[in-house]
Amino acid sequence: IMILPAMGVISDIIPVFCRKSIFGYKTIVGSSLAIAFAGSL
Repeated sequence: IMILPAMGVISDIIPVFCRKSIFGYKTIVGSSLAIAFAGSL
C-alpha cells in the first residue's frame, strides 16, 4: 500500500513534463485499485 502514492505522483508528473499522455493509464488505475483492494483484505 505504501507504493500507491508514489505511483499516483509518477503517473501525473511524467505526462506533464513529456507533454504526452501516459501509455496504459487505465491499466495503472486498475492496478492501483487492485493493490488497494488486496491490501485492505
